[in-house]
Amino acid sequence: MSVFGKHAVKLFVAALLLSAFALHAEDEEKTVTGNVSVQKDEGGAVTGITLKAGDVSYKVVVDDNGKKLAAEDAAAQYEVKGTVSKEGETSVLKVASYKKVEAKKAE
Repeated sequence: MSVFGKHAVKLFVAALLLSAFALHAEDEEKTVTGNVSVQKDEGGAVTGITLKAGDVSYKVVVDDNGKKLAAEDAAAQYEVKGTVSKEGETSVLKVASYKKVEAKKAE
């Protein structure tokens, strides 16, 4: 491999590491209160979860905690604690914990 090729590989690896660090630097611990909606495939498997909090919708990560939240009462409101990151324009919420809360009454 030429000297140029070795430097190009080093620069590429450094760029990958910096972009991975930048992605994680945007992650934010947050508590969000809202309503959950669940999308399922024809077999009933969870394919998507959304938490709607006011004007903001969060795409919930479909992992064990996300699936537990999806199994709850859809008509209720939940206070969800987790990590929020961005995928393009989409806010993604990885659930750490959640609890059912009383719905706020309109005034």
